[in-house]
Amino acid sequence: MRGRVMAKNLEDVLGKSVVVVNKSGAGGTIGAASVATSAADGYTIFFAESSLLVAPHLNPALGFTLSSFTPVAPVGALPFAIVSTPTFPAKTVAELIPLLKSKPGQFSYASPGVGNIGHLSAELFQQLAGVKLLHVPYQGGGKLVADVMSGEVPLSFISVSPILPLVRAGKLNLLAVTTPSRAVFAPNAPTVAESLPGFATATNFFVLAPANLPPAVRDTLAAAVKQTLRTKGGRTFAAQGCVAQRRSDRELREQVLKSPPAGDKSQVPISSHSSTPPKATANTRLLLKVLITWCSAGKRVDRVITDPARRQLSGPPISMVIAYAPGSGTGVIGRVIAQQLGAVLKQSVVVVNKAGAGGDRAANVAGSPADG
Repeated sequence: MRGRVMAKNLEDVLGKSVVVVNKSGAGGTIGAASVATSAADGYTIFFAESSLLVAPHLNPALGFTLSSFTPVAPVGALPFAIVSTPTFPAKTVAELIPLLKSKPGQFSYASPGVGNIGHLSAELFQQLAGVKLLHVPYQGGGKLVADVMSGEVPLSFISVSPILPLVRAGKLNLLAVTTPSRAVFAPNAPTVAESLPGFATATNFFVLAPANLPPAVRDTLAAAVKQTLRTKGGRTFAAQGCVAQRRSDRELREQVLKSPPAGDKSQVPISSHSSTPPKATANTRLLLKVLITWCSAGKRVDRVITDPARRQLSGPPISMVIAYAPGSGTGVIGRVIAQQLGAVLKQSVVVVNKAGAGGDRAANVAGSPADG
């Protein structure tokens, strides 16, 4: 939606047709790869967000790096929120932390996908708070929100825009927002940092183009983006909960082009509010030993695999079919296995839930190619 708003306003500013091409899937990396290999002539641009900065560290075999892009202009930041089903016993972060500490690993949370800023926010929260949660990644937000409302998954770290109407209607409980200060669109909602100092995350939106874009073309596009944000486009973003971006073009270029390269195992600050490097945590869940080092939104993520016998796969993502609904016992365990398999194999593992008919709906795996 935000990309279409930007496209419409760019049309008005540039006086040229701007066509939106949706290339979803694999956490946004399919669309990113197509832009990375496009001509650097200004006629193909990418409406990107913070997850792109994480993607090469989750999967170095994507076919592109951050140097495959020319940063054009920052757009804005979208705060995330911690929400729960209305019947969840903790109503604030101050109540949530001791509850989670008393029952480590017994509560699950939903995110819009592995590597999404909601996922990274939850990992940062667990590190700073000293708690343990079970991650249930979804393919997008629709089913996720429905499952949190029903209590199928009790908690979620999710962007604020789709949940504000549900919070106001009493269908979700908003525990806190993830920005350093309270949000203008929800002034009564506390920040996570009020109970957990040093915590701050958000999704940053920015416009990129293929690498080696001529500086004159880059400057023209950057000026057009800034002009849209000063007019109707900026007001539309604000109505969706997006905070105006205060970074300069130079700061964006530094963030994108100077991020540590994929495979660099050195640690970086866990957030802009702390110079303390993250503590690596050993995750032995389901016998898959993976050392995970998380960094905050807009930084980088490394996964160091402890098994030296791991193998590198190439090609499309692996599909893991689960014969039960997301949030069910089998569904949760299957998603954990898929997440850790992806880390061990260094390959995307996509969960496909095919619930119903006592699991028979998933039987079409028997007719799939035997290619792994």
